[in-house]
Amino acid sequence: MSDEKHEHSDKPEEAQEGHSHEGHDHDHGHDHGKPAAKTDDALSQLGVQRKSGGETEQDAEEVEVLEDSNTRALSEALSSSFFFVKILVAVLLVGFAFSCVRTVEPNEVAIILRFGKPVGVGADQVKRPGLHWAFPYPIDEVVKIPVGESRKAVSTAGWLSYSDEQMAGGDDPNASDVIQPGEHGYTLTSDLNMIHVRAKLNYRISDPVRYVLAFRDSTNVVENLLDNAIFYASAHFTGQDAISSKRPAFQELVKNRFEKNLLETDLGIQSELMVVDARAPMYVKPHFDQVLNAEQMRAQTISGARTYYSEALQNAMGQSNVVVLTSISRSNEVVQAVSAEASYFKDQLPFYERNPELFEQRLKIASLHRVLTNAQDKFYLPKRPDGKSRELRILVTPEPKKRGANPNQ
Repeated sequence: MSDEKHEHSDKPEEAQEGHSHEGHDHDHGHDHGKPAAKTDDALSQLGVQRKSGGETEQDAEEVEVLEDSNTRALSEALSSSFFFVKILVAVLLVGFAFSCVRTVEPNEVAIILRFGKPVGVGADQVKRPGLHWAFPYPIDEVVKIPVGESRKAVSTAGWLSYSDEQMAGGDDPNASDVIQPGEHGYTLTSDLNMIHVRAKLNYRISDPVRYVLAFRDSTNVVENLLDNAIFYASAHFTGQDAISSKRPAFQELVKNRFEKNLLETDLGIQSELMVVDARAPMYVKPHFDQVLNAEQMRAQTISGARTYYSEALQNAMGQSNVVVLTSISRSNEVVQAVSAEASYFKDQLPFYERNPELFEQRLKIASLHRVLTNAQDKFYLPKRPDGKSRELRILVTPEPKKRGANPNQ
């Protein structure tokens, strides 16, 4: 029993030695056993176990088949990965192409800066509304300029820090009796007074390239030009003149000074409307208001007096004209009447010279005819032959005539 067991036990050892020897040879053929270990793991995953003795060649063939299938799987996986990578690259290229397309709206123009310099020459530098190509930042920078809308600029260097709504609501920007230089702006006038002046400007961009490239910040340049204009005009007017009596001339000087500076600067803009407002400091504003009210009353009184003067003068001239015209008309009538009588007597002179008595009788009869034209009763008294006068008795209240009586009786 013991011998049989021993022989039985010796066979496995030989088998183990043979297996180890074969395995040793296999390991030397595959870089010291590392691929064999991987193959064993792959075979164990597939449920294949190595067999001893003469089954090793079959195992090697199975390993080769397995390695070929793994290579094909890896190749297919790499092919699928490259396909998706190609799609991703194509999508990125399309996205990059679309990111380079820039849109310029209808109310604006654009300038493309490539590394800080404008693209194009002359008029081609200004890109009109539409689609344009530009590389992404930092290669290209697209500067859009709204040329279709009116822009605003306000000069507040000489103005109060309070808003218009606060001032309209009665807020007092100056609680003290002096102007605080760091708090509120002001300007000095020619008589060394202080006033507050503000200028509001509406303008349009006429030269986009000049407006964008000539200055770092064109908006600040416009405000500086306005500041220069109001300080210049304030130095040429007294405080009273700038606020009240010569206010239109002061505003006109501010506008002219700004236009002159704008022309010299060549900023690339065109001014449209400017509003200039000037007022006295708030702590003396009541006194200025009193002066303005007195001046307004004075102006109204003078205007009323001039109106009355004009009306009275016109009435007097009208009456004078009426009197003069009436006198001239009456004078003409008298002259014409005298001339007519003179002509009449001149015509009758020959008749008088031929027979004066007859001419006198004729004149008397004509005169009596005119006198007695409207007389109801007429009496004729001829001369007496003896030359004496007759006695004439006239009944003052004659008896009334009877009805039906003949008036000739």
